[in-house]
Amino acid sequence: MAQNPSPALPGSVAVALAVVPGRGYARADRDESEALVHVRVVRFTGVTAERINDLLAQIDEGGPPPDVPVKGLQILVDEAQGTAVVLQLFDSAADMQAGGEVFAAMDPAETPGTRVSVDMCEVKRELRP
Repeated sequence: MAQNPSPALPGSVAVALAVVPGRGYARADRDESEALVHVRVVRFTGVTAERINDLLAQIDEGGPPPDVPVKGLQILVDEAQGTAVVLQLFDSAADMQAGGEVFAAMDPAETPGTRVSVDMCEVKRELRP
């Protein structure tokens, strides 16, 4: 942990906090086995409102593909640019890898558009009011 540089509070310690789903705030210097969440971030181009509506209906009817240990999903769409960013949340790097393999093998017709990038991330800090 870093010492607080403020001369008004000598010897005080600054502690970074992060939100842990279901547990509230946790110290950022947590044990690495307690990663906040892992997120597969997928960016698409050539996205249309019709395709997004079809995809949302499929998700509402069937949920995630079988054997995908996803714990959450966010779909961000910029209709003006025809782009989308899909955030797939997982409990662990291993779950993210397994889910990523299934998602990567999906028929392109089952995606919002043309997949242009995939990032496999660990959330280091999340702050919400």
